[in-house]
Amino acid sequence: MSEDIISEAYAEVTEFARQKYEKAIDTAYDFFWEEEDPMDMMGGSALELGFINFEDWLVCDYRPEEKSPGFIDLFLHSENPSDEIKEVLEKLKVSYISLYEVKKAGNPVVLSDIATGDDDFEVNDEQLSHLEKGYAFAARFIETDGERKIGRSVYPFGIKMKDEILKLINAQFARYKKNKNSEGTMKDFLVDESYAFNMTWMSCLQRPKK
Repeated sequence: MSEDIISEAYAEVTEFARQKYEKAIDTAYDFFWEEEDPMDMMGGSALELGFINFEDWLVCDYRPEEKSPGFIDLFLHSENPSDEIKEVLEKLKVSYISLYEVKKAGNPVVLSDIATGDDDFEVNDEQLSHLEKGYAFAARFIETDGERKIGRSVYPFGIKMKDEILKLINAQFARYKKNKNSEGTMKDFLVDESYAFNMTWMSCLQRPKK
């Protein structure tokens, strides 16, 4: 399954949402950015990545109404996509953004999910091959044709921020269990509150450079 098919799947759902749920997208936008204007906080490649991350979250995780179907389910119910697109979307439905550390650099790169503690895995991906050992980033992966492939969402944190980001995620998970879902797992938290990575990343971008 090619990366083009994955991009096409995202594009079809995004266009569907824009045509039929314009007001819901406006609400989602305000929620994701906490009613801030991202263009006041960043520019260039960071701003471009921010909008890509928003669309990923909108397609995969946002619910127009509490406990309602997400845009993938709404799209599948309303439209008639190709089998390949449907296969990708079914995988995206059960995917989640997590925090990863580079355990072994190169291509393939070996990644460790340091948020959930799942087993390490290899990824053949040119865009990840240049990352140093110890580099941390948040991203969404899906498995196709027996291989892990990165989705669209990426939050680059680097090496120095790794421990702090993990500490923040664990603290947010603890609040989630206390206030929202006492039986919830880390994966439940990452699915329900994946937007948390965005403001954590934004906070990093706004720090004065040392």
